[in-house]
Amino acid sequence: MVSPAIRARDIKAPKPLNDEDFEAICRTFKIGQAFTEDLQEFLFNFVEAFADLIQSRRLSPDLPTDREALKKALDAIRAAQKDTPKKIGPGARRGLRAMGRSIGPALSARWLREQFPGDCFAPQPHVLFEHHPVPQGERLPARTPIRAMTRRRNVEEVSIEARILCVSYNPLETTRALLNLLERGLTQALEDMLHLPGAGGGSTSA
Repeated sequence: MVSPAIRARDIKAPKPLNDEDFEAICRTFKIGQAFTEDLQEFLFNFVEAFADLIQSRRLSPDLPTDREALKKALDAIRAAQKDTPKKIGPGARRGLRAMGRSIGPALSARWLREQFPGDCFAPQPHVLFEHHPVPQGERLPARTPIRAMTRRRNVEEVSIEARILCVSYNPLETTRALLNLLERGLTQALEDMLHLPGAGGGSTSA
């Protein structure tokens, strides 16, 4: 039989340790006079710190409360998905280009390419040349295939302007993609929280 989970709010904070309690501890465990001063200071501080910890945990939201708060956030994200227009005019698109400077640096080049395959503004991987040292005693080949000398990597410092440009020209599409990402992440988090001790059941549906 599985024991029920003990929640922080069910644990009572310990009472402060007084002199009478400490003397009883010393008598019970036969603690010599030479150690009592340091031990008393340690125990008093320990009980006080533990009481503060219990009190802070008791004041923290429990798991069902956290889930309800996250469900409200998920509902708000789903409402934003519904309210985000599918099309906007050229004026709004020009205004939304300002998103590029604030959001573009936070997004990876790979993620933008995955969201906008074939888009001419999507940042492309940069070609990095590799140095291939020739072992001692061997001759340098007359011609090395270019594919053997290069590798493609996402270099965020190099691609930052391209990422900004991509978001600037795809502001509405980027907004929808980010909202979808947040919706999937929160939905998965709420489903995982159902299996934690003290979850208390519930549904992730709006």
